[in-house]
Amino acid sequence: MKFYFRLQYRRMIRLLEELGLHPVIALVLAVTAFLGLSMLLFIKIELAEWGYWGMTIFVLTNLGKEKRNDHLKAIFNRCLEFPVPLGSGMNKLPERAN
Repeated sequence: MKFYFRLQYRRMIRLLEELGLHPVIALVLAVTAFLGLSMLLFIKIELAEWGYWGMTIFVLTNLGKEKRNDHLKAIFNRCLEFPVPLGSGMNKLPERAN
């Protein structure tokens, strides 16, 4: 699973760089937006805490699904057992069609 989280981290960093944002600035903006919107939600709606409980339960039930876990195990067991050699296919030039 460590490989999976590293991969997701690299994808997020690349996306932020493509958007022209520094990762630390993006993190500060995301935390500030989350806290600000949460405070606004709790001020405007009486039962907002139940919405957070509902979202938590929804996320936890979806993360623990057996089908998803089996899929991740199948992917990452293959990645760890069969590493791709660094130079495989890199030393060949494309052939010209006549």
